[in-house]
Formats: sequence, C-alpha cells, structure tokens
Amino acid sequence: MKSNARVVIVGGGMMGASLLYHLALEGCTDTVLIEKDELTSGSTWHAAGQCPSITGSYNLAKIHAYSNQLYPRLEALTGQYTSWHASGGLRLATTNESSHGSVRVWIFQEHRLQHGHRRP
Repeated sequence: MKSNARVVIVGGGMMGASLLYHLALEGCTDTVLIEKDELTSGSTWHAAGQCPSITGSYNLAKIHAYSNQLYPRLEALTGQYTSWHASGGLRLATTNESSHGSVRVWIFQEHRLQHGHRRP
C-alpha cells in the first residue's frame, strides 16, 4: 500500500468511488482510496436503484441524468462488473395540487436537460 499520495479519499462508497473514477478520467494518478471493508458495502448498497429523474433541484436533476447515462456503460468502460439494473420509478400525488406541481417540475426539468439551459 502507498504510504503517501497527493489525493487521499476516505470511504469507498458511491461518493468515494465516483470521486476516484472521475479524478482518474481527468488524469489524476497520485491517488489512494481507503475503505475499511469492501467497496460500496456500507450505506451505498441500501440506496441501490435510487436514480430518479424527477427532483426538486435542477442541479440534482443534472447529476441524476448524468448518472443514468453513465451507469449502463460503466461495466464496458472499466471492465469491472457493476450489476447495474435499470429500474423505473413511481411518483404518487396525494392531492390534485401536488399532481399538477409534479407534472410542471418534470416538464421544466426535461426541457432544460434536453436543451442545456442554465438558470438565469
């Protein structure tokens, strides 16, 4: 094991593994990831499949859209088995008002993601 590195990432969950992957894509090679157990064996596996396309935040919607495009290709890109299974979601509205709000949020996010719009 390396005794020092320019970048040390503590925790091999989804965030730590993703950070290491994206740093490597940018050419950062003096890195080490420290994990006390197996990669993603902590709380990350509890949230498997939680990649919604509707969220209240435009920035989170961009992250989810990127993730939903990356995950199906990740195994081919890395040669590492990922066990990715795309799944759908169900959003329930309990009132007429919340159903209209959800539809407006979805239309707004889809339009911005497809056309690359930024907030004013």
